Amino acid sequence: MRWTLFLLLTFQFAFAGNNLPQIKISATIKGKNHKILQKYFKQLDYPPDDFDPPVGPILTDALPKAYRTGCTQMISQWGKKAKGTGKIFPRYLHMKTTPDSVIHVFLAYTCFSDLPEFGNTYYDERLGILEIRPAASMLTMFPLSGPCTECPELSRMALADDTLQIDGSPVVTIVSANSRENPCCKDVSSLDEKNVYYFMLDPKGIRLVATVLEHRKEVVRREGMKDSTGEYSTTRFLERDRSGDIRKITTSYEKTANDQDAGRGFITMEWNRKRKAFDELRR
Repeated sequence: MRWTLFLLLTFQFAFAGNNLPQIKISATIKGKNHKILQKYFKQLDYPPDDFDPPVGPILTDALPKAYRTGCTQMISQWGKKAKGTGKIFPRYLHMKTTPDSVIHVFLAYTCFSDLPEFGNTYYDERLGILEIRPAASMLTMFPLSGPCTECPELSRMALADDTLQIDGSPVVTIVSANSRENPCCKDVSSLDEKNVYYFMLDPKGIRLVATVLEHRKEVVRREGMKDSTGEYSTTRFLERDRSGDIRKITTSYEKTANDQDAGRGFITMEWNRKRKAFDELRR
């Protein structure tokens, strides 16, 4: 407990850098721009490295102002030379069309500096999901953690799995890797963390139904003292019924503190069909 408390206190008070906002907010796209998106994604038959114009600009312009402003502010923390070099663009992750003909496009909005010294090394990403319906499109930004403007973690998104289902509805899993490697902060600690997010695409819309912490390693460096290291490692199992629906997500975990065993156990998340949600049990 002392080790955990020390890490939490260090996390709260040691950082002064910015990252992108974590706000759930939606924007509706109508008229000509909607029709352009509808035509483009209906015809898309391969994952694009970049979006052809005018699709890229439409998706960028649809991004809520808080994210565009947040990108500018984040890059400004990287030094005087970096001010004014921030860019934010959508990156394709995955596309899924449900039986009701709604097209769901998973996007990673990437904030970066176009200075060569930062290049592809430092950037922050947030998840956006575009829903293209017959009359209009809607872009929704999904926060994957709580808001923290002073936290230095930078996130990177990727598709984990698109073959799952719950109650007959498709499930897409997105992995987010977080790191404190950020030019804004000369940090005394390092963090590498990976979470998996389960998004269910049912007729009522997209829902985040489960979050699983897959791995976490944190190292706190203290002057004149030995480093303090904590690590959380997992193995994940999915249990399906005869129709292929996920019934349970079981995670076996191990915790270590300074290379010493700090506990182990299981976390079971069982799908409750009545509540349309997972019930969690730890042991």
